[in-house]
Amino acid sequence: MQYSYEGTDQTGVKVSGVVDATTFIDAQRLVISRGVTPHSLAPSVTAVATPVPSEKTVYGSLASMQSAGSQISVPSGAQIQRSGVFNRAELAPLAPIPVYALPVTPVVRAAPKPVVSDLHGVNIAELALFFQLLAPLVKSGMTIHESLDNVAGRTKNANLSKVAHEMANAARSGNRISGVMERYPRIFPDNIVGTVRAGELGGFLEVVLAEVALNFEQNIALYKGSWMWKAMVIQALITLAVAIPLFTSLFNSMDFAANIRLYITREMVLLPIVALICLATIPATKFLMLPANKRWRDTMSLRIPVVANLQRQAAISAFVRMLRRLYQAGVGPINAWDAAMYTADNVVIREQLQQAYPLVQRGASLPDAFKATGLFSDNIEQILITGDLSGSMVDALDQAATVYQDRVQEAHVRSRQFMFRAARLTMIVLTGIALVWFMHSYFAGIFRFVDTNFSE
Repeated sequence: MQYSYEGTDQTGVKVSGVVDATTFIDAQRLVISRGVTPHSLAPSVTAVATPVPSEKTVYGSLASMQSAGSQISVPSGAQIQRSGVFNRAELAPLAPIPVYALPVTPVVRAAPKPVVSDLHGVNIAELALFFQLLAPLVKSGMTIHESLDNVAGRTKNANLSKVAHEMANAARSGNRISGVMERYPRIFPDNIVGTVRAGELGGFLEVVLAEVALNFEQNIALYKGSWMWKAMVIQALITLAVAIPLFTSLFNSMDFAANIRLYITREMVLLPIVALICLATIPATKFLMLPANKRWRDTMSLRIPVVANLQRQAAISAFVRMLRRLYQAGVGPINAWDAAMYTADNVVIREQLQQAYPLVQRGASLPDAFKATGLFSDNIEQILITGDLSGSMVDALDQAATVYQDRVQEAHVRSRQFMFRAARLTMIVLTGIALVWFMHSYFAGIFRFVDTNFSE
């Protein structure tokens, strides 16, 4: 089927033309691959306005065009009547209609702002399993809506199953599943939504679904065993709570039973306080993980040296990998940069990538855009300059992606080591405070006990 389009090329010049495609999404992808930013895209009039000997069809076509705001004048030679059959000679003046006569606004309407849902209750392990099951099905050749229906039926989490069915219905009607994911920010992180959207744009959805699954697996691996250092910190807090009132209570008087009761009474105050502190971390963590707090969370993470390095390398690696895939798929520089920058997880780094986007829109080269972000080392910039001059930008981006992927692995290992060292240091400090107080209260309690009960 033929689709007519109007848009602007990379230099800002208005262009129009026709592409052959099976679906609307395929047509959009072909237009973008030509380096054109489409402003209107619709089935070609020459393909859909074929004269039909039916009054209902003719009037329906005219009514739909007029209701959309089109101004179509019918030549006087074509006498349209309320009854009778139209012959081909009468309908000939209606077709073909020039492309420039098509109204832009009625054909392509701005998509309404998605309604954001507060649905949540899906953990990272469930998301990882969801995409692990979905990626192989799509890769096998099963349609995306069939794959989603299949996985949704096997998903134990009711909320995730509901969203998966909604994604399947969207795909079945020709819409993008990333549009559905965008409406559930408390289930799907924004960088995951951006990754899926870029895969839909480039036509390699099955690849990005596997990468999303791997992304969740790496996050799980990063915090694997974290219960150990959490337990170490909790143990240190309990030790401190037990030690603080111990000797001050036992050496309070000559009545040992009264001293035990005093100690128990004090512990009944201190231990619940420690428990409340530990339990308060759960809602505090959930609050910090809300999408509204992501910018603050990402800003703070960039101030911790080891964590900042992992955040930076992971965000840049995701951007470069996706940019390379989009380039390889034939997507133009403007659309490729626009789609790839939303795959970066850290909001602060994403904004730095967005600052260079106007340069790409004005036709700047990729090396210039990379340099404008201030995120890339000189070695990477030189690799990109070489790729730009030699006409092998895909290879240059592939080389850069490999470099950053290696850096992500190194940063991943260092971050795990940093977390365990921080936990051990916290335990040592808290335990040290408990021991110091233990010794101080022991000797102070003995001296006070002697002075109180055995002094003349």
